[in-house]
Amino acid sequence: MTTENASTAPNGSSNDDEALAAQREKLRSLKRQLDDGLITDDEYVARRAQIVDPR
Repeated sequence: MTTENASTAPNGSSNDDEALAAQREKLRSLKRQLDDGLITDDEYVARRAQIVDPR
């Protein structure tokens, strides 16, 4: 049985963590814009969909 810590983890997992953190920050920012009245509910839904599932 081998043990691995974060320093020996493959780069892919680090990149995934960074991508998830960036996505969360974009979603938080988008929610703030909605809460501040800068975007409509419809704009929020559309932009959130693009962030969560960019196709």
